[in-house]
Amino acid sequence: MTAPALLLRPAAPDDAERLLAWRNRPEIVALGTQQRRVDAAEHAAWFAEALASDQRLLLIVEAGGVPIGQVRFDALDAANWSVSIYLLEPYTGRG
Repeated sequence: MTAPALLLRPAAPDDAERLLAWRNRPEIVALGTQQRRVDAAEHAAWFAEALASDQRLLLIVEAGGVPIGQVRFDALDAANWSVSIYLLEPYTGRG
């Protein structure tokens, strides 16, 4: 059995609710830098800024056409970027 193909695609406005739900999953909160849930208004402001920013690249990870996580690149300066990656729990630990 082969694994489904992975695809990275830019996040779009219709991903906002999905990313909020993922962001507030207990396992994601526990691994995050803030280690707290965010409310819808805070997330909406962050998400709008993320989509508009040229200092952030927000990508959705899909496996076989199913969204399973996100990858985010945040510019630290002209030459360095911070990378944030998470996959939903059913898709972790597969190597």
